Amino acid sequence: MGAEDALRSLKEAPVCLVISDHMLRGSTGGELAGKMKAIKPDVPIVLYSGNPPDTMRGVDCFINKNESRTQFLAIISDLIHRYCESL
Repeated sequence: MGAEDALRSLKEAPVCLVISDHMLRGSTGGELAGKMKAIKPDVPIVLYSGNPPDTMRGVDCFINKNESRTQFLAIISDLIHRYCESL
């Protein structure tokens, strides 16, 4: 899915979390996060990548692709629970 498809999906579907790579074709995960936060500011956005972003503006969490599966799932679960509690 490209950045424009992701933005369209965010507008049209109920979403409780976004996971994106940082390195996108023609864009970055940080740029996409900024656009997504303008649409749904409360939805957590996670960058999952081997390359950390230069800025975390719009990004709620960065997870390195070398992170263990257990830690990855714990982080994602925590973000979803916090989002659901804020509703």
